[in-house]
Amino acid sequence: MKILATTVVSIFFLFVLFYWQPRFVVVTTHSMKPTLNPGDVLLITRVDARNLQVGDIIVYTRVVPFSSVNVVSHRIVNITEANGVLTFNTKGDALKEQDSWSVLPSEIKGKVLFVIPKVGGFFIFVRSNMPMIILVALGVIIALIVYRRDEQRIFCDDYGPL
Repeated sequence: MKILATTVVSIFFLFVLFYWQPRFVVVTTHSMKPTLNPGDVLLITRVDARNLQVGDIIVYTRVVPFSSVNVVSHRIVNITEANGVLTFNTKGDALKEQDSWSVLPSEIKGKVLFVIPKVGGFFIFVRSNMPMIILVALGVIIALIVYRRDEQRIFCDDYGPL
């Protein structure tokens, strides 16, 4: 019976991985509070833009001039079609105004399937520069201590006790 259950679960996960092609995104801002909080991990899946509806939470990329590409997770508040081109207007749940830009289907990375609360805090920690500097500095200090200790041991072994 355990083998059957394990097989069914394994097939389900393989189906999810290969059919839905899920991706994980970590929430880093407060714009979607209380629905999404910093540190939450979102499981998203690719979706045909024509299947999206008002109220869906989508993840998309937004190029900010003189900056980098931002990954945004916001709720769809309006869908329009002009000249055969779909555009989506989005808004963060915690924001008063909708976003000042429209989102094109080519910018959409996926629709949120479900949320894993607070798991992404570690990834946010690692992603920022200051903790990395601290970790590297600690690594160097530990390496120096180990090297120094080994150097003292070799000195004592070669020349006997002091």
